[in-house]
Amino acid sequence: MKKAYERAAKRKRERTELVAAISKAFRFHYMGRDNIQGRTVLEVVFEPDPTFRPSSRYASIYKHVRGRAWVDESSAQIVRLNAELFEDASFGGGLVAKVYRGSRLILEQREVQPGVWMPTHTSYDLEGRLFLFPANFHQQLEAGDYRRIGLPQEALPLIRREHPEQAPEQVTSRR
Repeated sequence: MKKAYERAAKRKRERTELVAAISKAFRFHYMGRDNIQGRTVLEVVFEPDPTFRPSSRYASIYKHVRGRAWVDESSAQIVRLNAELFEDASFGGGLVAKVYRGSRLILEQREVQPGVWMPTHTSYDLEGRLFLFPANFHQQLEAGDYRRIGLPQEALPLIRREHPEQAPEQVTSRR
């Protein structure tokens, strides 16, 4: 269990570093205001900052990405994001992996209750190779009808009632 917690802590640290590096990795250009689903959004184009030096191995991908984001003006949350690799990105000197130019990510999210933003659409199309083998990852996820169901002790009976085939009786909440 200790190793599992250490791995989870490491992943969380790496994710935090990736998010923190965004403001240094890109140059942002304001394009104007727009309206998406009744919300005023700021349209921003981003491109790599040539002076950026990544502090983690994963942040090196930022040097190869450009895109466009629409940010909710009142909450500063991303409503829509389109990002694309404009050149191949190599990992491990190109020996471990390579993601090819043209790979893209699309993310859309909305406020499901005050202050809580959840994804409604995620789509990614990645092409490249892992070691010597071609690798393609294509996925689209649609989500919606979010609702708050409460604490685990409140949620488990509801899940069991609505999805009995997916919530076996031996699953219990911890107190």
